[in-house]
Amino acid sequence: MKFFSASLAVLALASSTAAHHMITNILINGEEMPLGKCMRIPPTTSPVTDIYSDAMACNVGGNNGVQRVCEANAGDSISFMWRTWPDASQPGSLDSSHQGPCAVYLKKAPDGQSVTSLAASGGGWFKIFDDGYRDGSFCSQKIADNGGRMTVRLPTDLAAGEYLIRGEQIALHDAARVGGAQYYIGCAQIAISSAGQKTVPSTVAIPGHIDQNGPGVVFDYWNNKNPANYKTPGPAVFSPPANPGRINQRLSIQSSNCIAENANWCGKALPSFEGEKSCYTAAAYCWNQVNECFSSAPATGDKGCKAFEKVCEKATAHCRSCGSSCSGRFP
Repeated sequence: MKFFSASLAVLALASSTAAHHMITNILINGEEMPLGKCMRIPPTTSPVTDIYSDAMACNVGGNNGVQRVCEANAGDSISFMWRTWPDASQPGSLDSSHQGPCAVYLKKAPDGQSVTSLAASGGGWFKIFDDGYRDGSFCSQKIADNGGRMTVRLPTDLAAGEYLIRGEQIALHDAARVGGAQYYIGCAQIAISSAGQKTVPSTVAIPGHIDQNGPGVVFDYWNNKNPANYKTPGPAVFSPPANPGRINQRLSIQSSNCIAENANWCGKALPSFEGEKSCYTAAAYCWNQVNECFSSAPATGDKGCKAFEKVCEKATAHCRSCGSSCSGRFP
């Protein structure tokens, strides 16, 4: 059987946009999630350039949720991994020409609503981190120097619930003209357990959080590579009072019982079988899942699909050989 593979498309895409980048996955307290897991992955590494577009929230297609949600605690560190090659087939994070500031925002899903159905665009966003120009370099250079990793700490003073967490990097290499800034954006779905919230943040709408004519957005980088008073675009960072203590309000995301993963696709165990016919039924269930995996594979690639495909090949081969004595389950 032949199935569509996203890898060739990803390679062609990345080679044609070598200077572009995207957030491919996150780390929680240093534990790296698989590529694309819990992420609303855009179709390409191209930047958003229309500051009034809904894509400013979570990139192209970012209003659509995905089925996986990653768990974290208030106070945890969250790292975004920026890559030039979405499937991590080659090294590279941010091109040296794409200098500029970065920021991180949160948006909470209303109580009783899953983040998987939360629209990204619109109100409810608040900034928890930004970094412009300091210590002789822009935030983008610091990310590149750190192997593509941008790390922030979740505030301890947060309401428990499900959130979108949004990373933003603004490239200024063509920003001397109005509308020339490039916005690189990625969002992950997370569920945050917390001891509670005392300070309610002020929120903004995205799009609408940045003035395209504002300082730090219209900026002649090539004639001002070392700006002494660079102003990072967007609202002020939410700075709640310290609220240390034991986390006592824990959210638990129902186990998905995945035996294989690829981004937000989840491979399920094959049913048990008794006899040749039911063996082939189990194998067909496997192949149906593989087809779904390949067809849903985002720009981060299809490595997990290929691994699960081998399970299906072994299952089919077993059915061909066992005949009337077929019995058991895979894997």
